[in-house]
Amino acid sequence: MTDEITTFLPLPLPLPKHNLLNNEILLESLIHDFCLEENLDGLYYCNLCKQYVQAKQKTIICLPLPR
Repeated sequence: MTDEITTFLPLPLPLPKHNLLNNEILLESLIHDFCLEENLDGLYYCNLCKQYVQAKQKTIICLPLPR
């Protein structure tokens, strides 16, 4: 696991969905989607279990966002 500090969050705007009221996109929804765990391509060697495993990536916001 590595720690990386990022000052700005690249939050791409999704295409409007038909179920959104007035085609509004909420910041909370963008942040939620940005922080979802996702599988990385290929297998990576795990130093703990000494095997090749499917790697995952997850972003965690640990400091409050500036207002």
